[in-house]
Amino acid sequence: QRLGIAQALLKDPQLLILDEPTVGIDPEGAIGFKMLMKRLVSEGKTIILSTHLLHELGDVCDYIILMKQGKILTQGFLKDLQKEYEERKGYVYEIKARRNAEKLSEELRKIGEVELKNGKIVLKCEKDSTEEINSVFKKIDGLVLEEFRVIEPSLENLFLYYYYER
Repeated sequence: QRLGIAQALLKDPQLLILDEPTVGIDPEGAIGFKMLMKRLVSEGKTIILSTHLLHELGDVCDYIILMKQGKILTQGFLKDLQKEYEERKGYVYEIKARRNAEKLSEELRKIGEVELKNGKIVLKCEKDSTEEINSVFKKIDGLVLEEFRVIEPSLENLFLYYYYER
């Protein structure tokens, strides 16, 4: 991969088209590749990059086209796509119920998606539901909020959203 990129750069092209350029490259090489791409862009070069490793795009790309079977699903500046998808954050609450688990599950289903996992009740919501959960905690004794986390939208999630939901 490195040799192919080096050969392409010998002619100092204004446009560079790369297909899966980091496949088979070790982590150090991948970091070096990202630094090289940033330098080339700062020199005014245009780079078209095809990859299935979406987590790599955020560091080196500012404009993205997501495709499915040769058709464009969406395209735009990375910041705009992320902002549009920002509303799709996920909120996960893990609750331990010492008693009243059935009643708790019933109440939480009014707020979001509920599943039992390792003796805990896991509540997944599309919005911050802290106030609603607090009101449930006031109604039912013996509850412990063991974990709360926000699932930030990633490029992978953005792709899956457009791939399956649009």
